[in-house]
Amino acid sequence: MPERTFSRDMGMNTAEREENPNIEGSKYIYENYQQAKLSTHPNILFNVRYNAYNDDIEVQGANNTSYALNKYGGTIIVTMLTGENYINSKYVDDKENIKTGFFEVLNTSGDFFY
Repeated sequence: MPERTFSRDMGMNTAEREENPNIEGSKYIYENYQQAKLSTHPNILFNVRYNAYNDDIEVQGANNTSYALNKYGGTIIVTMLTGENYINSKYVDDKENIKTGFFEVLNTSGDFFY
């Protein structure tokens, strides 16, 4: 996976990455931004898309800039108006490294996601 760099713009991280010519298809689940609510700002609709290649939720900013949500700073629940829900969580990869990523919520029960 190519190195990912971040720059700060108005207090938010902008994800910048070289395109990998060896990858076919789109890195996005949906190429276009979809409206969603974020648990951190539940009364505001945001234009977001899930970047599966980078494992980032990107928020559309001014001038079509994409900002990556900080998945390391606490729990974020992303509720897409199309019905999908994403949540950030820690997990252990196949090399026993602790990572943090976004997961699609497949089922809910009361106040719990699993």
